[in-house]
Amino acid sequence: MAASLASVLPAIREHMHENVVDIFNLGDDAMKTMPFLASLESKSMDDGAGRGYIIPITHSLPSTVGNLFATVQTKAQGSVAGNSSVKDRWVIQHVTLEGVAVVDRAAILGAKDDDDLYDVVERATSDCTLAMRKRIAVQLPQAGWGTVGGVISGITSTTIDLPISVANRVDIGQDLVASLPSPPQALRSNTVSRVTGITLGTTTATLTLSVDPTSLSWANGDVVYFNTDTDSVVGTPSTARLSITGAGEWVPSTAPGATTLFGINRQNNPATGGLRFSASGFDHAQAFIHAANHLFVHGQTRSDAAYCSGYDYAILCADKDATKSVEISIGKYNIGFEGVTVETMFGRMPIIPDATLQQGQAWMGPWKNKKYAPFLVHNDDLINIDDLDGNTMLRLATATSYEMRMYFRGNLAWPAPGKFLTLHTLPSA
Repeated sequence: MAASLASVLPAIREHMHENVVDIFNLGDDAMKTMPFLASLESKSMDDGAGRGYIIPITHSLPSTVGNLFATVQTKAQGSVAGNSSVKDRWVIQHVTLEGVAVVDRAAILGAKDDDDLYDVVERATSDCTLAMRKRIAVQLPQAGWGTVGGVISGITSTTIDLPISVANRVDIGQDLVASLPSPPQALRSNTVSRVTGITLGTTTATLTLSVDPTSLSWANGDVVYFNTDTDSVVGTPSTARLSITGAGEWVPSTAPGATTLFGINRQNNPATGGLRFSASGFDHAQAFIHAANHLFVHGQTRSDAAYCSGYDYAILCADKDATKSVEISIGKYNIGFEGVTVETMFGRMPIIPDATLQQGQAWMGPWKNKKYAPFLVHNDDLINIDDLDGNTMLRLATATSYEMRMYFRGNLAWPAPGKFLTLHTLPSA
């Protein structure tokens, strides 16, 4: 019996609906290489009527406590700040990540039966899901402006250099643009340059590009972006976050100013702006210990893990006097692997390496706490098939292929940034 798309596509839709989270978190051993992403819960929420995802928060306790009842009562009945808990809400706006899985007509016709055809289509959709997962993982440490991370150096007419810790974010065939440092900034040029080769070194990676970066006015020290991940144009800095607003903005290394984030002014308020600790003057192990203690005292919470780059993790592993190897379990799948811990004032804290984090910075906090921990909020499924018109797969007008359109529509929600800390300026930065 010939294979039939009509009978296979409903099964593909059901498979995506039931198993996309497993594919997303476990595919290609994601838990081991992207534990920050894999540890996040995902929650489907409605952001209809243009209101955004509503995340209620309490970011200030009442100051109406004291030894004299009359004074406490008077203050509690007043109208000034501090007479009661300060309750607010994040109104988180969605971003969209698009993906397209293409299946050639010849592959469809070559399937011997429905099971074989199912495998052909499922492989294409799973590969697209894994590519979208990687882009989300890359965006999670960022501030929402779509930066690849790090700065370029060693610029020539054909190449640029990236720090080795972020080189794995880039794949051959991806299109890049660049701007001045400290995004959001105006782009140097609207013309993109495609990555045609990658050469890995010890501390840097050299990218070979299709267009001379110097002809596009790129310069040493510029920031590199994936094309379309930022809305910056030549002469106009970015004003809208097209990428996921990640840890780099929720718990930034520089205290937030008066600019609001999702409707809340976080200036001079650690509860909404997060905590930070500079590693300046410390080695790696000392920095992690002091930062965890700082969070314990000022965030009044125990950090159950710290996430850092694989390169910072390697330096910690070399310090046998300060670290200890243990079995670590994280995430909803509770998968364990060997890691190291450091001794803090509240006990030993696990250090977890993540392949997508940039060298020189780490984040710590109560990741397992359902009330405080960040999570991916999204519409419908985590990864959706765009079949609102009833067409799961579309025939391409200019090729003998069929495509399945997929998308992520959501963002990162962080209910309690004040319970988390970023450790920055590690010696390897």
